[in-house]
Amino acid sequence: MTIQRVPTTQAGRLMNANLQSTYSRLVDLQDQMASGKQLRRPSDAPAKVVDALDYRAQLRRSEQFERNSQDAQGWLQTADATLASVVSYVQRARDLTLQAANGSQNANGRQAAAAEIRSLRDGLVQLANTTYQGRSIFNGTAVGDTPAYDASGTYTGDGGTVMRSVAPGVQVQVNVTGPEVFGASAGGPSFGGNLFEVLTRLADDLAANDPSTAGTALTALDGALDRVYGVQASLGARSKRVDDVLARSAEVNVEIRGRLASIEDIDLPKTIIDVKTQELAYQAALQVTAKVIQPSLLDFLR
Repeated sequence: MTIQRVPTTQAGRLMNANLQSTYSRLVDLQDQMASGKQLRRPSDAPAKVVDALDYRAQLRRSEQFERNSQDAQGWLQTADATLASVVSYVQRARDLTLQAANGSQNANGRQAAAAEIRSLRDGLVQLANTTYQGRSIFNGTAVGDTPAYDASGTYTGDGGTVMRSVAPGVQVQVNVTGPEVFGASAGGPSFGGNLFEVLTRLADDLAANDPSTAGTALTALDGALDRVYGVQASLGARSKRVDDVLARSAEVNVEIRGRLASIEDIDLPKTIIDVKTQELAYQAALQVTAKVIQPSLLDFLR
């Protein structure tokens, strides 16, 4: 049997290569543990990188839909809160109309009621110009700081619809227009006009101590309340839909993040064990190499 002699230099190179390989693996594991990621560059696992990029694209789309839904929710909540105030204003105007229609009410009392009704009308104009993130919620798609109604109660919006994409293939209208809430204009003070024109006519009649139109005014105010209630119901249905979409979106995002983490993130307990094992292997390799390659006089003469 022939015994093959391994030169010392060759043995040294082999052992050095093994040491470098073991040390490189140890450094890689330590880097994984420090970053918490097993995928840090495309070369780590090309197939997994492709899956991770796909999950990240899905997550970006889902997060965009979630932001759209939150914006839609803000529009709807602002509109609903505004309509609640509109209802309270109209109910107060209705109460004043009932009091003024009472035969025991004198001219001074009716003038006081007329003054308060004018104040309510001005307050309703301010409510009609409520904004969300700098945009009037009742003026349709008009941009900028254009109010929905001018001081006279004339609608200046375009009546367009504002839509938000809240899920794939799902859009929700987030606005309501001024005429939907306050009614159509008749071109001047009239019980057949919008809410501002009704209140203007009512205030004018009461200021003139003429309660004969109070019944007509009450009918107009009741119609205005019914219109607002209908819009509130519509907003509630849209808001419920957006809430459901947001809840589902949160679930989808958690699911996608879980899949992404299973590809990108390390298994910490396993990685800790692997690091300790690799440290032992490296220490053992160092000890073996030190015993096999003994220093000679030539090492000191170099």
